[in-house]
Formats: sequence, C-alpha cells, structure tokens
Amino acid sequence: MRISIVIAALAFTIAGVCWARFTLFVVQPGGAILDGSTLVIPRAPHLNFIDSADAICARTIGVSPACRAVVLGRIETETIYARWPYSERLYRLSIGDGTER
Repeated sequence: MRISIVIAALAFTIAGVCWARFTLFVVQPGGAILDGSTLVIPRAPHLNFIDSADAICARTIGVSPACRAVVLGRIETETIYARWPYSERLYRLSIGDGTER
C-alpha cells in the first residue's frame, strides 16, 4: 500500500514537471517537411502543452501560409529535446478538434 502511494506521488510529480516545462509541438506534413514531426521543446508562456503552428496562428492573427512559416521558423531556433513521428491525434488536440479524419 505504501509503495503504491509513493509510486503514484512520483508519477504525479513527473507529469506535473513535464506539463510545466515542455511543449509537444506538432509540425504538420507538407511543404519542406514531408513527413511531419512532433518536437519536444521548452515550454514558453505563449505555448500550450500540445501546440502547433496552426493553433498559434489561430490564437493570434489567423491561419495562413505566411503565419505558419514565421511560427515554424521561430520554433526551429528553440532547443529541441526530441523529435518524434508526426501524430495526427496530437495535431487535432492542438487545434481543439478531438475527432480523427
């Protein structure tokens, strides 16, 4: 019983640290990035835990190819802790659409 409480507390702490310190940034396939990717980057005040260029553009000036290019250019200058394969599900979560195509 005591071990399970310690494990649960540790898992909760790790999840909280990840939520506060990292962003899963989803880069859609297309253009120069044929396969897309999911980047683990440091969390910034303007980023959500799961985010994408389209989501950032939608929150600011509106989604457009120019806005996407500017956001992706800024993200590429960030420290990238990990590159994972593209996830359609994470992309949909980033834009607030929980449905799959």
